[in-house]
Amino acid sequence: MKERGFMRSRKTLALRFGSVSPTETGETLDLSHRGLCFRCNTLPQDPEMLVRMDTGGKQIDLIVRQRWIKELETARYNRYKVGVEVIQAPKNYHLMVQKLVYH
Repeated sequence: MKERGFMRSRKTLALRFGSVSPTETGETLDLSHRGLCFRCNTLPQDPEMLVRMDTGGKQIDLIVRQRWIKELETARYNRYKVGVEVIQAPKNYHLMVQKLVYH
């Protein structure tokens, strides 16, 4: 899917996030090489955090910076939508995004 000048995928993956260790749960809405959007029940406390994604057998740890938060007023679960910028990611994250976007 091409929007805003870059490619992204709408793959849903389970994730955990937190400032020191990933303890809060969420799920991805979309992801790209530069960032990702996820929904969760708990507001992130710090602008920089660790995100651990479960990709089906493997876990990928990302260091991200929060860019925006939107409260979803009508949702009973996953009340917040959070957009983050990827600061540091392993090579296998970029390979996974490339496969999801271009295949």
